[in-house]
Amino acid sequence: MYNSKPTLFLLRNFFILAVLVLAANWFFTFQLVCLKDDNSFYYIPVRMYLSDALHQGTLLLWNPFLLNGVPQVSDMQGAVWNPFAFILCYFFKYNHSLFLLEYVTYILIGATGAFKLLGLITKNNFLLLAGVTIYICSGFVSGIANFINWTASFGFIPWVFYFYFLIIEQPNFKNSILLGITSWLMLVCGYPAFIIYTIYCVLALFVWQVWQQLKKGLAINKIIFFLLLALVIALLLSLPAIIAYIEFLPFYNRGKELTTDLPFRDCFYPQFLSSLFIPTSVYNKNYDLLCHSANRDIYFGILPLLAVVLFVLNYKKNKTSFVVLLTSIAIFTFVFLFGFLTPIGNLSFKFLPLMAVFKWSASARVYVIILFIAAAIYQLNKQDINLSKLNIRILKYICVFMLLGIVVVFLLTNKYAVFETKLHYKLFFLNTVIQIILWVLAMVFIKQLLTKKYWLLLFIVVDLFVNYNIAMAVSGVGNVKPSIFNKYAASFYNQQPDEYLKKSLAENRKLYMFDPWSNHNASKIMNGATFLMSNTIFSGYEKMFVVDTANESILRNNAFVFSDDVDSLTINTINLSYLAINLNINCKTSGNIIIQQNNYYRWKEVNGLPINTWKNCFMQIPVKAGNNNINLQYNRGNYEMMMKLSYAFLLLLIAFLFFGSRNKILSAQGQPR
Repeated sequence: MYNSKPTLFLLRNFFILAVLVLAANWFFTFQLVCLKDDNSFYYIPVRMYLSDALHQGTLLLWNPFLLNGVPQVSDMQGAVWNPFAFILCYFFKYNHSLFLLEYVTYILIGATGAFKLLGLITKNNFLLLAGVTIYICSGFVSGIANFINWTASFGFIPWVFYFYFLIIEQPNFKNSILLGITSWLMLVCGYPAFIIYTIYCVLALFVWQVWQQLKKGLAINKIIFFLLLALVIALLLSLPAIIAYIEFLPFYNRGKELTTDLPFRDCFYPQFLSSLFIPTSVYNKNYDLLCHSANRDIYFGILPLLAVVLFVLNYKKNKTSFVVLLTSIAIFTFVFLFGFLTPIGNLSFKFLPLMAVFKWSASARVYVIILFIAAAIYQLNKQDINLSKLNIRILKYICVFMLLGIVVVFLLTNKYAVFETKLHYKLFFLNTVIQIILWVLAMVFIKQLLTKKYWLLLFIVVDLFVNYNIAMAVSGVGNVKPSIFNKYAASFYNQQPDEYLKKSLAENRKLYMFDPWSNHNASKIMNGATFLMSNTIFSGYEKMFVVDTANESILRNNAFVFSDDVDSLTINTINLSYLAINLNINCKTSGNIIIQQNNYYRWKEVNGLPINTWKNCFMQIPVKAGNNNINLQYNRGNYEMMMKLSYAFLLLLIAFLFFGSRNKILSAQGQPR
């Protein structure tokens, strides 16, 4: 490992990385397109509700407008505990432009993290920029573009590993604090599955490191202390979020052992290896029954692939116990991608804690890509890179094999695939032609490209930029300009949903169904019309439809408040807020009303009326004949105070880092010895 300058990164390098990220994502930099699918249907709305609540002076504890009511503060995929989203929501009225800014910020964080992590292998700036380009433009990034919390995880993964290695080589308070803060950010900003797998990788590295230290007769107490300190810091910063998550866990549909066939949908099926030949080949509709498009693309470039082959050809020379460990992790992870299709996947989901909690195995390919990048950069960095005639011949044979593979993949995809639009089909053709040209160039100029760092970097940038842009055009971006979405967002904060609530979902569907590609006059009510059958937050909600599919018809054809047994129910007023639900209704007879809100234990009726659960899910409240005032209040708990304490602790840590470094209390060394 190499020493580097004491700062996290030089301003010059950060500027170069920022330009690289903004150039690769030029369509977001210039606000030309929206991010689509789950980003538009869930992640942006949640942030808009958070912004709306904060501007009304409250935290987004309960969101009555989405998913038929959800304790948003307890949703592991919500934005309440995410400091980046929180700051943007607090100081601005959140819209799609801010969403794109947040998204690109995570890409930039990932780029700087990859730059620092790969800096443990090489000092060569050409190779570092090549490695960063591979990381931020791989098929993983374009594939997961519809899930911003996955992108956030992508941003923090290299930082967690980087600070872990720093503690191993140089255990001190500075590195421990930074690992703790980074781990906290990964937990509250990202998707839980990634931190679970990262923990397993770190545990494997730690066990190996302890074994190595004990073999050498060296003490490990200091390393263990600072790693435990980092864990404590991460837990203290995350404590409000963890408490919220644990509180909601009994009601949470995700976060449980998966016993259905759903995990199969997120396995990396063997046919997805075609993305190494033509990345866009995996984005066809015929794969929908197998796996979400986010889990298909593993493309990481032509020269990096050839460099990995070189690494394997020279494996005996590269072989150390650490290399064997990383190779084992890479092989295990690659097999794990196939999930329940392999014995390793089955055993992992069955016996390893938390591994079967989220249906996600194919998304672990980011760890394989990181290890491939490390192997490629390590091989290219060697001064005595072995490019014998035999190796050149082998690499050229691989180029021929890949060209033949491109032809086969093209013919099969062209014959059987169904793309979403004609434009996507044309992009697939374009992608095929580009891949043929690039592989021919690689075959003809293989030695020059692998030995001359400038041409190596240029080829990698062109290759990854072009393929990344094509893949994003097919999978990641929508056909609406952010300015159009922003017009909707501007009206969102002034909309009053009351009148919509007095009509049935079926009647209101055309008025307020959230469809950013055709209708931008949606109200704040986006629960029933959009998520009637896709509420995967409350287990009771999903069970209601699994047990009795007729409930869909009942809810579509009834207003926000309805009844099974009250004669002539008249809704006078409905007032919703993030902490209260107030109803005034007239009933000809006594009975029970059903409110289309998930029944959660924090809700209480001011006058002491009991709140029962209707069909595993919604709130049922008794009413008398005549006029009824129903006033529901939400128990706020101590979340606002806990959030303030968490941020106060964060500020103390930052102050300690800043003043400690200035006063030489903390070590100025930023890299391993």
